[in-house]
Amino acid sequence: MAPQGETLIANTRQISIESGGKPIVMWLTIFVQSDEVMRPIGQLRDQLILSFVLIGVLLALGAWLQVTVGLKPLETLRRQLADVRSGLADRLSGSYPSEVAPLVGELNDVLDMREKSLERARRRAGDLAHGLKTPLTILSAIARDLRKRKLQGQANEIDEQTEAMRRHVEQALVRARLSTGRGHVATPLLPLAEKVIAALQRLPKGDEIDWEVNVPKTAAVAMETGDLTELLGNLLDNARKWAKSRIKLSYRSGLIIIEDDGPGVPEADLGRIRERGQRLDETLQGSGLGLSIVEDIADIYNLSVDYDRSALGGLRVTVRV
Repeated sequence: MAPQGETLIANTRQISIESGGKPIVMWLTIFVQSDEVMRPIGQLRDQLILSFVLIGVLLALGAWLQVTVGLKPLETLRRQLADVRSGLADRLSGSYPSEVAPLVGELNDVLDMREKSLERARRRAGDLAHGLKTPLTILSAIARDLRKRKLQGQANEIDEQTEAMRRHVEQALVRARLSTGRGHVATPLLPLAEKVIAALQRLPKGDEIDWEVNVPKTAAVAMETGDLTELLGNLLDNARKWAKSRIKLSYRSGLIIIEDDGPGVPEADLGRIRERGQRLDETLQGSGLGLSIVEDIADIYNLSVDYDRSALGGLRVTVRV
């Protein structure tokens, strides 16, 4: 301890000096104030800590920039794939680094092949329809001739089998026309709905019905145009068959709602609507495949379809798209 009370640091060394051939051992002790030693050490420590912090920050920033900039093309690819899946785009576009560009090209080739396969299936479906139309017409003519000859049993059997064939062909054709349910640009809903309604107004009772359409002009559905036409056509046509005088089509918050003022469907029969070919009233013309086709489309696009009572008195169909 120094006279003024300061803390001292001592360093002692042993020194050996020869004198007259004999070693003389001496101890040399040096005292220094502790501040003179600790202050530089503390300054060095602070500088090292600051340097390490700066180096760490720079390394973290460099890693973040490397990941952000380096992986940005993959993030762009992910977003575009999400757009294709949701129907906002039909293929991948934009410029990509040479490491990613081959993958983008392969994905676009897969999308093109899918579209070509779908188009081929649709053409084959059309060929099938034309190929079977004439034989079915001939069978119907044969049944009429048999009736003229008083062969009612044979004629009825031919008509029954012909109708069954027509229903199976219709089912196959509709499913062939449907897309894969993925990768389609969103289709504007209002103009398509107006087009479908205009066609239905030419059918029996169609021009006698008050068609109420509450669809925003900006509403669009991520479905292929043909599939959305098939969906709306079957639902609105079913409503036309049952409605007394009013049908209401609405769209809000991703829900397509179709209501009619017909007799409705009893609670016990609501579950039967989804059965293929099920007709709850045999007096109405039709194959009974309309709503089951709707279920097929809903399955392809992963939509939910609910059937319940409408405030108008008839059936209400709600499709979440």
